[in-house]
Amino acid sequence: MATASAEAGRGQACWNVFPAEWVERLRSKYSQPLVALELLESPEGFEDVLGVISGNDILQTALLRGRLQALRNQLAVKRKIVQSQVNARFKKPRLPVHQSDSSRAQETFAVAANALVPFIRKRGKSGLGRSLLAVEDDPDILESRERERWVEVLSTYIIDAQLPVVSLIEGSEDRRQAWRRVFGARRAKTLRNRARSFKHYRMWLETVRGLAWPSRVSDVTDFLEERSKDGCGFSVPGELLAALSVLESVGRVHMRDRFSSDETVKAVVQSITEELQGRAAPRRPAKLYTMAMLIALEIHVLDEDASLFSRIIAWVISLQHWTAMRADDVQWLDPGRMTLTDSGLSGVLRRTKTTGPGRRAREVPVYVGREVSLSGNDWLQVGLALFKMPEVYWERMYFLPFPSADWTGGVKKHLSPEMLNVCIKRVLAELSVPQRGEHAWVKSSMSLLPQELLPYWSGHSARHWLPSWAATLGVSKPDRDFLGRWQAGAHESNEYIVTSREVVHRVQMQVVEGAAVGHSGIDERPLLNELQEFANTRGVSFARGAARHRVWRTNDSGHRALLLGFPLDYEHITEGLDVEAALEVIVEDEDGLDPDVSCFPYWVSISRRSQFRRLHAKDKCGIMPWSVFRAEGFRSVDSANADAWCKTCWKKVSCEEASASQEVSSSGSSSSTELEEPEQASQEE
Repeated sequence: MATASAEAGRGQACWNVFPAEWVERLRSKYSQPLVALELLESPEGFEDVLGVISGNDILQTALLRGRLQALRNQLAVKRKIVQSQVNARFKKPRLPVHQSDSSRAQETFAVAANALVPFIRKRGKSGLGRSLLAVEDDPDILESRERERWVEVLSTYIIDAQLPVVSLIEGSEDRRQAWRRVFGARRAKTLRNRARSFKHYRMWLETVRGLAWPSRVSDVTDFLEERSKDGCGFSVPGELLAALSVLESVGRVHMRDRFSSDETVKAVVQSITEELQGRAAPRRPAKLYTMAMLIALEIHVLDEDASLFSRIIAWVISLQHWTAMRADDVQWLDPGRMTLTDSGLSGVLRRTKTTGPGRRAREVPVYVGREVSLSGNDWLQVGLALFKMPEVYWERMYFLPFPSADWTGGVKKHLSPEMLNVCIKRVLAELSVPQRGEHAWVKSSMSLLPQELLPYWSGHSARHWLPSWAATLGVSKPDRDFLGRWQAGAHESNEYIVTSREVVHRVQMQVVEGAAVGHSGIDERPLLNELQEFANTRGVSFARGAARHRVWRTNDSGHRALLLGFPLDYEHITEGLDVEAALEVIVEDEDGLDPDVSCFPYWVSISRRSQFRRLHAKDKCGIMPWSVFRAEGFRSVDSANADAWCKTCWKKVSCEEASASQEVSSSGSSSSTELEEPEQASQEE
C-alpha cells in the first residue's frame, strides 16, 4: 500500500513538470510522464508532444511552440545542474603521484605501473573481478557464481515477457535450479554480453512502446534505426540479434514467432551493420612483437638483477608467443601438469574461449620444443625453475598469482587478465636492447622500449606471432591451425594430442631455424616502419624507436638472419631441477669451455647430471662446444672414450670416408674402425 502510494507520488511529481493545463491531455496520450519527457529530446517527439497539448489545432500549435521549447531548455539546464552536483559529490579515486629522480623513463613507468596494483585490487569492474582480486579461490567456482548472477538477470527478462518456458518452470520443485539448467552450457561472459545488449533495448521498449517484449517486427527495427542515427558501433545490431536469439531459444518461443529468425529483421541488421562499418574507423589488428623484443625477453628471464616476478612474467610472455595463447588463456594453464622433458615443455589448458567443459574438446595441450630459443639461452628451463620456486608456487587452480608489492614473490590472489596486461607493460619497460655476445645474445645498458611506445602492443599481440611467422616461412595452413589449437574441435582428443605435438614442435623449429639461419620470406622492415610511424606521433625519435630493434644481418644468400644461437644442445635432464642448478648451467656453459677444444678434430660434450659423453667431429654439426655443460677435445676417436656418436656428425664423417674410399684404390683404413657408431645403449640417460 505504502509502495503504491510512493510510486503514485513520484509519478505526480514528474507530471508537475508540465503546466497544469497540459497534464490532462498528456495523461490521456502517454501512460507515464517519462515517455513525454523522453520524446522532447528528439525533433519528431517534440512535434508529437506539441500536437497532443495543442489538440492538433494550427493556431494553438503556433502559440504553444515557444512555451514548449522554453520548457525543454529549462529541463536540459536542470539536468546539467543536477549532474554537476552529483559529480561534485562523487569522490574519484586518484592514483598516488610518485616523484622520481631517475632520468630513465622505464623506471618512472615501473613506479607508476606498480601503483596500479593496490588501486586495481580495490576497484573491480564486476562482481567476478572483485571476487578474483579479493581472495584465493577456484576460478571455476567463481565462474559458476557469476553465471548464476546473469542467469537471474536474463530469467527476469523472460518472466516479464511471459514467454512459454515460464509456465513450464513454475511447476518445477526447484525453480532456481531449473533456470540454471535451461540456459544450457552457455558461459558467464556469454550470458553477460547478451544481458547487457538486451538491457538497452528493454529500456527503449518500455519507455517508447510501453512493452516488456516486442509485439511486431517494427518494435525491433525502429530501435535499430534510432541507434544507427545515434552513431552506435557496428556490432550493436548483431549483438541485439544474438540476445534475442538466446532469450527466444531459452524461452521456448515457437520458430515462426521468433524475431531473431525473421528475414526482415535479419536483413535490416545486415544493412545497418554494413552501413555502420562503412562509417567506422578501420579495424586495427594487434601488432606483432619484434624479434628484438623476443630475444630481450629470453635474456630477461636469465637476468639475475631483475626481480623474481618480473623474470617469471618475461617467461610467460615468451610462452604466450610460442604457444599462441591469449592473455585470457594464461590463467587456465594447469600449474601442476606442466612438465619439462628432453622433448620440450608440455602443459594443459583446462579451458579457452572455444574449449572446456561442455565443448567438444574439454582440454587441449600446449607444447614448446626443447631447443626453441632465439637468444641462444636456455630460457625455457630457467623460467620453469623460477616458476616453481616456493615464493610463487603452491597448489592452486590458476596459473599466475598476484605479485607482491616489491615483485619478489606472489600473494595468494588471482591475477586477472587485465592486471596481467599491466604486468606485461611493466616488464616490457624493463627490457634492454639485445646485443651480440661471443656465443649468445646478451643485454646492453640501453633501454629497448621508451614508455611512449608501450601502448603500441596489446594483450592479443602474442596470439598471432607464431602463426604469422610460420606463414611467412611457407608453413602450410593445416599445420598452422595446430599452433593456435584451431583444430582442437575437429579431431578426437587422442588423435589431436598425438598429432599436435609433432606438428607444433616441427613448426616451432622451422621458425627458429628460419630466423637464425635466414629465409627469403623474412622481412621485418614493414613492422619497424609502422612502429616508427607510431613513435613519430608520440614524439619519439628514430634513434629511440625502431633503430633499437635492428638485430638482423645478411647471410651468404642475401637473406635476413640472426646468425647466432642456433641450434642449441640440451642433453641434461630437466625434471626436478631447482633454480640454482638451472642458473649454474647457464653460467658454466661459458666458463667451462676449454679454450683449446677448437684445436682438436674431435670433441666430447658431457651432460651435467648423467655425465653422458657424446662424440662430435669438428664443424660437422650445429652443436658448438660453448653451448654444452662441458666439452673436452681429442686427437682421435679411441682416446675420446665416448658413450655415443652425435648422429649428425657420424653421418657426415661416414659419407666423407665413403667418398674417400672410392677415390683411393686401397680399401683399408684405420679410421673405418674408428667410425663405427658406438652402440646407442639404453644407458644413455
